[in-house]
Amino acid sequence: MAKLIHSKFGYETKEWIQADAKLEKWLKKKKKSDPKKDCSFNLPKKERKTIKIEWRG
Repeated sequence: MAKLIHSKFGYETKEWIQADAKLEKWLKKKKKSDPKKDCSFNLPKKERKTIKIEWRG
């Protein structure tokens, strides 16, 4: 029987701990590189425009 190690997901084998670590790194990298597509304020600098609003009109 393989030796079980306590990780943040419970007791797992060494191979499963390594697989979990790879998945977490992949998710973290994906979250950083994938901008929020529904957010209108998250535009690249080239596409940004300054909007002037006249409050006293």
